[in-house]
Amino acid sequence: MIDGRGKARVTDFGVAVVAKELLGREAASGTLAYMAPEQLKGKEVTQKSDIYSLGLMLYELFTGKPVYSSDNLHDLMKLHESSTPTSPSSHISNIDPLVEKVILRCLEKDPKDRPASAIQVAAALPGGDPLAAARAAGETPSPAMVAASGEKTGLRPVIGVACMAAIVIGTIITAYLHRRVDVIERAPFENSPEILARKARDITAQLGYPERPFDNAYGLLHDNSFLHYIEENDPSRDGWERIRFGRGQSIIFWYRESPYLLAPLFRSNWSVTESDPPRDKYGLVNVYLDPTGRLEGFLARPPAIETQTSAEASPKEPNWKVLFQLAGLEMSRFVPTDSEWIPISAFDTRAAWNGTLSEMEDIPVRVEAAGYRGKVVTFRVYYPWTKPPTPAIRWDWNWLVQQALFALVALGAALLARHNYKQRKGDRRGAARLASFIFVTAMAHWRRIC
Repeated sequence: MIDGRGKARVTDFGVAVVAKELLGREAASGTLAYMAPEQLKGKEVTQKSDIYSLGLMLYELFTGKPVYSSDNLHDLMKLHESSTPTSPSSHISNIDPLVEKVILRCLEKDPKDRPASAIQVAAALPGGDPLAAARAAGETPSPAMVAASGEKTGLRPVIGVACMAAIVIGTIITAYLHRRVDVIERAPFENSPEILARKARDITAQLGYPERPFDNAYGLLHDNSFLHYIEENDPSRDGWERIRFGRGQSIIFWYRESPYLLAPLFRSNWSVTESDPPRDKYGLVNVYLDPTGRLEGFLARPPAIETQTSAEASPKEPNWKVLFQLAGLEMSRFVPTDSEWIPISAFDTRAAWNGTLSEMEDIPVRVEAAGYRGKVVTFRVYYPWTKPPTPAIRWDWNWLVQQALFALVALGAALLARHNYKQRKGDRRGAARLASFIFVTAMAHWRRIC
């Protein structure tokens, strides 16, 4: 109560008692309109019963209206037991959302859902450290609460300018060094991916596959074998300068086309790669170009049904010279040899050559090709750093592990969200905004892929 000088006075009308000493008949002592539901029923009362009463008083202090009002004891008990309190913001529009949240938590029907003590209630109300208040109240701090926490002082201008200058200088140095050491920056990319894709389509038609494909895809393939070879055999400056020739480098442009939809099987982002979907379907064509657009590899799967008669189906060598021209190789620098690499496509003729490159005469190069019914089905330029492909496995275990981890994280997030929702914790508005942003960006990414 407030005395004549405006000071608060704590009064006791004989109903206050230590919780441990409270007897059953004394549980109903007090003012009926400010009793907790369990107290009105004559059940066990605890400190959390007082928290409910505190919530009733805070509600009335902020709104000027009682939570429940009735002249009938039975109706009053029914309201406290089953009715949901009207939000304080429905009575006053300028109430702090944090205050409203604290009041409504105090008015939970189940004592377990109320704050543990009056200290938690005081800590959760505005005026102190919002993060400490949220932790004391058992709440999950919202982004706005985190932003509002901490000291509001900034850096001294001198320190701020020095930090900004360091960032700018570091960015310039990083960009300069990046151009000197990055493989893509050093590789002789003379054409855009779109132009290289057009060139790959022209090569495909020139090698006997002029039919317009139903679907196609292209991208860059990264392999460090070339870099490891230089590091082990010639790590000098001259050795690294070989990157500018573009031959057999770690960056290869790939192009794929198909008479049906290219649908990836194992990748989580649903994008076609150089090997996904697998290259075992009839009618598939793969083309590999170096950064300058020279042919490095070619693979074509003949149609499933033989269209030639038995008389026309006799083995017939393709024009191997065209392949050397497309690859930018001087055929005079190569000599025929026995084939070693077995083609992965059907074939009736094979050929192989050993030689050197005009720009890198000290590096031996091997060329192998195969044909079927007079058309090229495989072509590949092999370098000392070229390794046989590893045996394929049925499942992409890396992808499976990623999916399993994603499922576990999603399940854990769902359980945590359910728990926070039941406890009235968390920042639902912020979560909705984040979910909307992720949905829009995911749809935009999916649209770009499609």
